[in-house]
Formats: sequence, C-alpha cells, structure tokens
Amino acid sequence: MNSAYEVTLQSQAKEISIKNVLISTYESNQKTMAARYVAREQQLQTEVDGWKKRFELSEADRVRLQKERDKNGRFIAPSIGVSLLTGLAIGLLIGR
Repeated sequence: MNSAYEVTLQSQAKEISIKNVLISTYESNQKTMAARYVAREQQLQTEVDGWKKRFELSEADRVRLQKERDKNGRFIAPSIGVSLLTGLAIGLLIGR
C-alpha cells in the first residue's frame, strides 16, 4: 500500500514539475513577446519621427505657402461660387 501511495505521489510530483515548466516557459515567452512589441513600437516611432523631419517645412516656407493660399483663395473661391450659381440658374431655367 505504501508503494502504491509513493507511486501516486511521485506521479503527482512529476505532473506538478511539468506544469511548472510549462508555466515558466509561457511566462518567458510572454516577456519575450512584450519586449519584441516594445522594440518594434520604438522602431516605428523612430521611422515616423524621421519622416516628419524629412517633410517638415521651414517657417519661411510656411509663410510663403500661406500667402499663396490667401492670394489664390480670394480669387478662386468667388469664381467657383459664381460658376455654381450660374449652373444652378441655368438648371432651373431649363427645368421649367
């Protein structure tokens, strides 16, 4: 009877040992994946920062572009509005 009990205890000890190994392996894999994720996120952020610097405009370029937008906006926008109103008026006349 003692030998059967000892065999059962040894079997349970082996199961516990195997489960502990599986748990530690799982935890290790989780830590590894988390570290890879953080490293990849940092790499992507570095790439984004590089692209931002590459396409960043100087203050002089921004002022020049804003002046062009203001100049073009004043003349282009009313002509588009007039075209739309003219088209609407013609459409209403034809529709009658």
